[in-house]
Amino acid sequence: MTQEVITENPQFLYVQPTIKTFAEGLQPNILKKEDIFVELSRNRFRRQRTFKNLERDIARSDVIDDALKEKVDEYTKYVSDEKRGALA
Repeated sequence: MTQEVITENPQFLYVQPTIKTFAEGLQPNILKKEDIFVELSRNRFRRQRTFKNLERDIARSDVIDDALKEKVDEYTKYVSDEKRGALA
């Protein structure tokens, strides 16, 4: 059912590679598509907050080192996933 919700709502495409882990993490009483949608929305909200903080950290950094490069790469992947979901 999670796959169906993702197919109908492409903003959640980023979950696709880890759908099994996501589905296994759901509470056993989540049986309706609406509940899955809410959990996906909550997950996306938290993900966006994480990457907003990452963006802030990158902007505040004066030195480009390996750790910052990793953060930039991670953020670039996030932006790419978000674009793919928005364009689908």
